[in-house]
Amino acid sequence: MKKRISKGEQDFVRGCTRAILERDVSHVHWLIVQKGVRHYIHHQNELEIEDYIHRNRLKLICVVSREFINDWHIRYSGNDLSKGLIKKRLNGMIRASEKVADLAYGDFKKEDIEELLSQVPTEGLTTEERTSYLARVRSLLESK
Repeated sequence: MKKRISKGEQDFVRGCTRAILERDVSHVHWLIVQKGVRHYIHHQNELEIEDYIHRNRLKLICVVSREFINDWHIRYSGNDLSKGLIKKRLNGMIRASEKVADLAYGDFKKEDIEELLSQVPTEGLTTEERTSYLARVRSLLESK
C-alpha cells in the first residue's frame, strides 16, 4: 500500500524538481512541520527562514540548498528519465530526512550519536553522497 503524501510534501517535491531541472538557484527550499501539518517554503533569504523556523519552534524535515540544486542539475538532468528519477530521489531523501528529524528533535545522549547514525537510511546514495549526508547529520546531532 502506498503511503499518503501530504500536499506540503507534494509541493516540495514538485518545486524542487522544477528548480533542479531548470537550474533555478534563486531560492532555497524547506519542508517543515507546523502543528503536525507539513508545509513547503521556498525563499530567497535563507537566514530569514532559518530564523523563522527557530523562533516558531518548527520541525525541519528537509532542506534543498542552491548547491544541492546545482549539483543535482549537473548529475541528473539531460535525458527523458530525469524528472522521474529526480522525484524518486527526492522522495527517498525525504524518507531518510524524516528519520533524522525524529532523532534530532528527540531526546538523546551525545554518547548515542554513533548508534543514531547507524540507523540513518542511506540506500540509493552514492558513497560520496552517503559520506556527505552522514557528516551533515553528525554535525546536526553534535550541535544539540
